[in-house]
Amino acid sequence: MRTVLLTALLLTAPAASAQGGTTLATPPAPAAAATVTLSLGARPGTLVELTQTTVTRLTVEDVQVTAPDGAAPSEAEQGELRQGIEEALGRAGTQTSVGKVFYKVQERAPDGTVTLVNTVITQVPGLGPLTVRLVQTVAPGGTVALTRIESDNPLVQAALSGLTPEVLRNQLGGGGGDLTGVYGQTFAVGQPVTRSVTVDVQALLGAVLGSLAAGLGGGENPLGGVQASPLTVTTTTTYRGVNPAALHVFGTRSTSGAWTVEFGGGPDIPRIRLELLGGSQGGGLSLYRPDGLPVGSTQTQATRLRMSLTQPGGEQLQMLVRLDQTVTLRPR
Repeated sequence: MRTVLLTALLLTAPAASAQGGTTLATPPAPAAAATVTLSLGARPGTLVELTQTTVTRLTVEDVQVTAPDGAAPSEAEQGELRQGIEEALGRAGTQTSVGKVFYKVQERAPDGTVTLVNTVITQVPGLGPLTVRLVQTVAPGGTVALTRIESDNPLVQAALSGLTPEVLRNQLGGGGGDLTGVYGQTFAVGQPVTRSVTVDVQALLGAVLGSLAAGLGGGENPLGGVQASPLTVTTTTTYRGVNPAALHVFGTRSTSGAWTVEFGGGPDIPRIRLELLGGSQGGGLSLYRPDGLPVGSTQTQATRLRMSLTQPGGEQLQMLVRLDQTVTLRPR
């Protein structure tokens, strides 16, 4: 179950790629350049290997419990419940995981279109490594198209196979995972370029949770009945020039609008609602080689969520949580 949910979150996260919302330690001042148009000029067989380090911390800001008649526990009971939740999260502490990311230029067609394979290997607690591969084409003019996405995990692969190419393109375009907005775009130093993408999260989660239900082998699906609103992601990219290592430096900022998702509910299953409060924000820097391949980044993301869990009997638990995450990509 956690494997499938992780895949869903990877695909829907507003800035979860080497390109999106990144922040590196401040580099030496880049060299000035009037404009640049980044293209993927690396030769077939060229491979970039990166180490991905993810640091995640979840903080509980508030806990509220109400009974079916609207009554709330005493302040002492509320405090005891909050303390129990905070202690459970505190035992987990700040979670750090290390994975791998590969970019490989597979081939170049006669018309100059490049096939780029992006492989991400992440560690799932209790389940070991999870591999996801994205195969994309980059046209000479910079147009990026996702041709397929696959995983070595049967359950995840079943979920991915249920998604149409259009849905996948929208998901990955919203998260920056397909490099759209970098290749073929002319950037002037210091001049921001902004684009917004609206993601149909309903289609993604419907396929993922439908696969999960099938994998459970019958019975009531605890994550069925999903209802998700569209998610709008706005990304602003600013070219900062070339640093002393001859790498292109891009500053990025990303924000997402309000978003909600609900699932579960039934005679013996609670209904869960997640609400994104005030959007999600990230920002920083990313680096590209002269041949156009990503070579490093660090991404920060700050998200506040309200989670409501309503039991079949009417009891409701509400938690206000903050999720802080930093994802760093560095050459191996």
